[in-house]
Amino acid sequence: MEMMLASGIFALVMAGTFSVVFVSNRSWFSADIQVRCMREADMVLQRMVYGAHGTNGLRSAISTNVSVSISNTQWSVTYSTPDGAGYNYTYIPSGQIITHSDLSLSNVLTVGENIESSVLNPVTNGLSITIQVALKDGRFAATNVLTTFVRYRN
Repeated sequence: MEMMLASGIFALVMAGTFSVVFVSNRSWFSADIQVRCMREADMVLQRMVYGAHGTNGLRSAISTNVSVSISNTQWSVTYSTPDGAGYNYTYIPSGQIITHSDLSLSNVLTVGENIESSVLNPVTNGLSITIQVALKDGRFAATNVLTTFVRYRN
């Protein structure tokens, strides 16, 4: 009788322990994908504003040398900086990426992936940039929308 009672208590304790482990594991994976999504969105905007791959970003653009092209959902912004260099950022919806080009080197590098949508609005002396990043990992998914305004400094 005592053995059955001890076995029953042990089974209850183990069931409770396993349920806590499973709930904690699920919460961790959910939080992990949300953090990765936020970090990806933040890094894309930082690379565009401050520069990517050792180059100057949009905030150092010469305002008179900025060219914005918007076609349906795709956009491109080409600019030059005071050091004479020319750069380009392009959103490609079909690939869900934003690319960066150094016009003097003719190279194209990806600065952001999993970009579900992006909107570029030229305004007086700057740009408003909105991106939506979506990640999916197994049964967990996260979406994050960030907007920033870049005022040209030159």
